[in-house]
Amino acid sequence: NHTWGSVARTLYYATKLAETPGYFGVESPVVSLEAYRQLKGKVPLRVAEHWGVLSPMLVAREGLLDTVISTGPTREDSGYHLGDTVFGQNAFAQMYGIPIWDESSCWSGIGLAMQAHQAAAYPGIEYTINASVTSEDDLVKEPFTMNDGFYDIPEKPGLGVTLDDDAVDKYRIR
Repeated sequence: NHTWGSVARTLYYATKLAETPGYFGVESPVVSLEAYRQLKGKVPLRVAEHWGVLSPMLVAREGLLDTVISTGPTREDSGYHLGDTVFGQNAFAQMYGIPIWDESSCWSGIGLAMQAHQAAAYPGIEYTINASVTSEDDLVKEPFTMNDGFYDIPEKPGLGVTLDDDAVDKYRIR
């Protein structure tokens, strides 16, 4: 995130990535509001930034982003209280037609189950971003099987998954 450093580098890398099948967006390519203004309409991929890095109202008014990334409730000092919760971010997304990519709780199967339920409940969420598939163990017993880039929402009580106590014990820091 924010490692491409300039508008020129962002345009170069985004153009190269757009040639690769399966790439459809870039996350946090630059740091400043002015850089996003310079990128507007020039990037061949969808441009996303984390909620609260830029003013959500400026993003909506100026059309600076194609999507916002929710990482869950925002910090109290972010200053953007409209989206202090995922519920508020969803309302904003629907009101202004800016979809959400949900990146909250992305490191375990428990988080993946929660994201699946959120995506089903909140129409503003377009995608979930989850890194638990890269973990040695996702800490739940049930597998999440992807079908064409999607997975079924667990239907058992609660979040619909069972914590794998053996895996938790194995990775517990003592």
